Amino acid sequence: MHYSTATRRRRTHSNNVKKNIKTSSTSSSLINLLRARDWHRATQYMQRYPHEVKAASSSASPLPLHLSCQLRAPTYVIQSILTMNSDAVIWTDGQGWTPLHVAMLYGLREDAVVLLIKYGGTEAVMSRNNMGWTPLLLALRHGANTRIIQCLLEADCRSSLIGNHAG
Repeated sequence: MHYSTATRRRRTHSNNVKKNIKTSSTSSSLINLLRARDWHRATQYMQRYPHEVKAASSSASPLPLHLSCQLRAPTYVIQSILTMNSDAVIWTDGQGWTPLHVAMLYGLREDAVVLLIKYGGTEAVMSRNNMGWTPLLLALRHGANTRIIQCLLEADCRSSLIGNHAG
């Protein structure tokens, strides 16, 4: 994929997330703290109001783990979300993206990616978004480091055999 096409896809996904955030009249305080990158207060808020981590978001606001991956939150923020709601690692947004897909698109740090793989296992690694992309394909497409690719392959080597809808 040409660089401008990859950049355009990132912008499209980012714009969709931003649009969803802006149109939400009931956007949670947790989402606002994450958007502000106020990581310490966000983790404190999660401990005080765990229901916001456990509730699936409406279509008008992003899922906390997805947003944390997009914003490249520190690993301790991602760990806090997963500790309170381990199912969040396999939730999909409106485009079929799991947090691991988002992490591959936005270049989340290796230790956080390992954490997502640990919690999500084969289901997260093998998941496809609405365009048929697996996290491994996104990692390869967007130039993830070889250690991340190795972690994805070790989690389930079958993911290397899966192509997108285009082949």
